[in-house]
Amino acid sequence: MFLRIRQWLEDHSVEAAVFWGLFAVCLPSLASADFWWHLRSGQLIYATHAIPRSDPFTFTVVGQRWIAHEWLSELLLYATYHFGGYAAVLVLFGLITAAAYWLAYRCAEGPLYVCLPVLALAVWAARPTFLVRPQVFTLCLFSLFCFVLEAHRRASAWRPLLALPLLTILWVNLHGGYILGPTVILLYLAGYALDALTDASARQKLSTRATHLGAAALACLLVVPLNPNGLRLYTYPFETLRSPAMQALITEWQPPSPLQRLFFPFFLLIGLTVLALALRRKTLRPGEILFVTFFAGAALHSMRNMALFSVACIPLLSGWRLAPLSWRIPLALRRAAIVLVVLLCGWRWHAGIAGAAMFERTRFPADAVTFLEHSRPAGQIFNAYPFGGYLIWRLYPEYRVYVDGRADLYGDSFLTHFNEMYEGEVNPQPEFLRRDIRTVLVEPGAPIANLLSITRGWHKCYQDSLAIIYVRTDALPPA
Repeated sequence: MFLRIRQWLEDHSVEAAVFWGLFAVCLPSLASADFWWHLRSGQLIYATHAIPRSDPFTFTVVGQRWIAHEWLSELLLYATYHFGGYAAVLVLFGLITAAAYWLAYRCAEGPLYVCLPVLALAVWAARPTFLVRPQVFTLCLFSLFCFVLEAHRRASAWRPLLALPLLTILWVNLHGGYILGPTVILLYLAGYALDALTDASARQKLSTRATHLGAAALACLLVVPLNPNGLRLYTYPFETLRSPAMQALITEWQPPSPLQRLFFPFFLLIGLTVLALALRRKTLRPGEILFVTFFAGAALHSMRNMALFSVACIPLLSGWRLAPLSWRIPLALRRAAIVLVVLLCGWRWHAGIAGAAMFERTRFPADAVTFLEHSRPAGQIFNAYPFGGYLIWRLYPEYRVYVDGRADLYGDSFLTHFNEMYEGEVNPQPEFLRRDIRTVLVEPGAPIANLLSITRGWHKCYQDSLAIIYVRTDALPPA
């Protein structure tokens, strides 16, 4: 048995080194502001053994119907955190992200010396989106759908497609991005139709492939209601996409800027893709061009789609018909590579654990919330949008939030009014009086903070580099 395992490891040493190398560089940070309310939601599900149907965390829309479409992700997140802490959370999401890119790498047909640089650039381009959040499951399942559809394309066998409806049932309970599954199937189907215009062999296979993919897409759509929200999940993804307030307020819905250094690798990947399309236009299938162009457009429209594009373009950029290396990588060198990768994984994991606590204190209002826990002001708290999830984690159920990252829960009119108050465009006092808001926790440079600094009846009682707290004077404890 030991010899068999050893032989298997030696035969697959390159794939193992690639996967664990991906794991090392794909370990996420905890930067997402939504991480905290996802964690609290998972804790609530774990404690009550029930999926919430209405909002429990706010005082503004409390009791309103909440589509907890990420319930399974949140439960897995909290269970991982509960039993293994930050270290286990980092490992889980690092493995999921690495799996997404490893599957894309397995779809690539070019030589190793082309595939590895392309893979490295793709990961580098998407690195800003590697966060602990349910969207990571969508990235992995998107890559898995592409992997299955590539297996179908190469073998024209229908059996791999049987996995897609089962994966959809899992996907629809993990994240609302499940709609990408049927979308990918339909893009492959449209690609086959385009291929048939220029390739006689593709025309002969079109009818069979159309039948297989059409049935797979229909089956995936039919299983969508197998979730706690039932038929409601059919329309939910489109409601999110049509929300102008979410597009305006949430940074990740906005396009990446070529002027920011953070997005330089992404635009380099876009440029190389355009170059590959130009140089390989005679050898590429029209279906490949359609698929990559679709996700390039999605990424340029919204930075949350950058990771999807980086996965989608790996097979195309790696598919150069170049000669493989004339020499086999020596076994000793392969073993050394695995050892180095394992050491790199350990170092990255240790660094992630060591930085987790500091990350909370340097990115979120940890000290300000500690101040509130000690002072316990009366009334409700008005908070900045990015602070809502963290307040839910630290202060619920003693305090509830004004707003948090669940933008779909609040609706466009509420978010627009909130933004107008935050930007100082409208007087917030009527809203504060109506909702008994006596504490304001926002960023130090927020326009509403500047307004309160010159408003009678408000007192600044705390400030640091991340947060400032104003309390209505009638809410202050007696001296």
